[in-house]
Amino acid sequence: MTGSIPPAPIAAAMAASTRSAEWTLIGMSADGQRLFINYSIGDPCSESAGILVEETSDTVTVTATTRVVKRASDCESVMRKANGYVDLRQPLGKRALIHASEARTPDNP
Repeated sequence: MTGSIPPAPIAAAMAASTRSAEWTLIGMSADGQRLFINYSIGDPCSESAGILVEETSDTVTVTATTRVVKRASDCESVMRKANGYVDLRQPLGKRALIHASEARTPDNP
């Protein structure tokens, strides 16, 4: 799985004008420290703003973020997706993997 999947872009925090988007876990490395995901880039008016990973001793929360780059009237209503991976500081182990709400924004974490 690792040969054809590039690293996902990483976000340090949710920036202004970004929204969370859907993602799906498609695999994990044998050591549990690399998560392979399929994530939404958005419609043709949007682009990926990066993947935000927040780790605690009990949980790993993953947020795929997007931002609008063009007016909606100029774009088709087609969702684009990409595959990528994120590396964790520690293996996932028994920690809960949490999918951040798609309603998450910088103002509503």
